[in-house]
Amino acid sequence: CSSGGAGTRGRASLAGGDTQSAVDLFQSATAADPRDKRAWADLARAAVDADDYTNARAALVRLAGDPAYTATVSYELGRIALGEERYADAYAFFREVPETAYPDAALLMGRAALAEGNYAAARAAYARYIEIEPASDEATEALSFISNTAAAKK
Repeated sequence: CSSGGAGTRGRASLAGGDTQSAVDLFQSATAADPRDKRAWADLARAAVDADDYTNARAALVRLAGDPAYTATVSYELGRIALGEERYADAYAFFREVPETAYPDAALLMGRAALAEGNYAAARAAYARYIEIEPASDEATEALSFISNTAAAKK
């Protein structure tokens, strides 16, 4: 596709942590080939990473309704909701994401539930994440925190 060069450079920028350059490059890629769904998905991811939720939503609209991108749309909408502190919405979006597509959706779902003060849901989400990614120190630490917090509230 004609957007390949900008898309490749955008993915390299994103991997290097330069989210704004990645957004700019993915915008060039989508302008070069508006049918390139991967470029739209990459733009959404980079824009969410850059806290540019307007561009992220615009990119996700281009993917909506395409079954190949259902998980991506739900995952990125969940990340947007988490960033906007709409925790109940984030939790709902992450619940729709297949763990095979985005294993960390369970971790993010746990963070959303914790932020809402729903310790039971957070505990369940973190426990599921540990099953999916057993070597994750982050999820283990979070589950320990929830257990300690819940015990302290008794």
